[in-house]
Amino acid sequence: MQMGIAHDNFNVTEGIRINPALAVDPIPWLDIQLGGLYIFGASNAAYLGKDEFSPLLGKFPNSLSQNLAKDKVNGQIEGVLYGPAVNASIGKFSAGLSTSLRNYAVGRDLSKEFARGLIYGLQIPEYYGDTLSGGPYRAKEVSFLEFAINGGMILHQKGDIVVNIGANFKYLLGLASLNFLADDFSYSMRDSTDAAVIDYSGKYAGSNLGFHPGVGYGIDLGITIEKKVAPSRYYSPHSVSSNCKYLDYKYRFGFSILDLGNIKYKGSYNREVSNASGPWNQYANTRASSIGEVMENLDEIMGSGVTSSSSTYKAKLPLALSLQFDYNFGRGIFLNSTLVYGAALKNSFGGERLSMIAVTPRYEGPRFGLSAPISFNSLGRGGLGLAVRFWYLTIGTDNIGSYIINMDVYRLDVYAHIKIPVFAKPSCKQRGLGEYKWRFSDCSAPGARKNKRRR
Repeated sequence: MQMGIAHDNFNVTEGIRINPALAVDPIPWLDIQLGGLYIFGASNAAYLGKDEFSPLLGKFPNSLSQNLAKDKVNGQIEGVLYGPAVNASIGKFSAGLSTSLRNYAVGRDLSKEFARGLIYGLQIPEYYGDTLSGGPYRAKEVSFLEFAINGGMILHQKGDIVVNIGANFKYLLGLASLNFLADDFSYSMRDSTDAAVIDYSGKYAGSNLGFHPGVGYGIDLGITIEKKVAPSRYYSPHSVSSNCKYLDYKYRFGFSILDLGNIKYKGSYNREVSNASGPWNQYANTRASSIGEVMENLDEIMGSGVTSSSSTYKAKLPLALSLQFDYNFGRGIFLNSTLVYGAALKNSFGGERLSMIAVTPRYEGPRFGLSAPISFNSLGRGGLGLAVRFWYLTIGTDNIGSYIINMDVYRLDVYAHIKIPVFAKPSCKQRGLGEYKWRFSDCSAPGARKNKRRR
């Protein structure tokens, strides 16, 4: 969730992703994002071993390790490539665009034996001849392109209270998806060559990687309630009528609904299965170069129990609810607390989001920002992060210990963004009102003209 920058008032296009109402009444009149990257992985049982992983020394393992003391394995991998984005303040309104490529891979309540096969490969001699069982559990993946239009407005102003609302409307192009949901699954690896499915009930679905085998729509909704430091009845952000000033808040509450929607995949595989059983001969030699081949292999093994078959299905977006509170101590020092509840979509294909809670102290100024989020997610993994914004570049992680401390790493992430903020619109600059906050040091008080020459 990039807690290190999600609440920074100078990173508007990132704040919109956790609450679209943050697009309204921003510090920059125009916030332009050129691009960015976010990578995240966490698990309660799979980890990067401390003897093999040391980024400072350039050591990286070839594979994950597994803590076999955990009977139920949960994990999450996310990757987002951010394209161009922009947000503009238009008086009491806001409008913007954003683009991104998003990927989610989810594992929930996997049996440790099934997870071990995913990590190390199917041939595990110590399990030969045993009947392995588990369920219910789910393993899911979804990748899609997102094109979003966001808009918002000041809904209410009275005294020093301002209420803002906002929404992101998303058009989605599904790229690929793979889903395996087991209500009950028992199987046996007889030896290094042959295996058998003893009983499987559940459903699975998938779609080959392509430009747009799936199309869908989504929406984010948000509201913020701010207590301003001064009366705001006639306040209109970045307007000459308000002297082109930004009116700061003392504290702000926010609530948002994120990723409400789905993607419909066509020309794909969708199967419901009840009490399937059958041999899986030469299982160790099974190879698949595409999701379609994975589906065909599953059809061959589970064919005896298929009760429903179709070429379409819907993949849910990673639905979440979020609460935010931000307190302004003055002099650029803030403290934020955020709660995210990721919906457990147990019977649905698609992505899921982790639940988490975070507390983030930060300093923010127009050209420099620093934050240190402390967060804890529903996989039981906590982290202390560090994010730095300098001029146009922001880099950070929500778990810096994984990079600098020699330990087994169960949680790892990194993010970076490049953007160009424009603090004042042309009509304000023409009147010498170009600063978002006036300063005595350069005579940029409201109404001052040619402030660089006036000393």
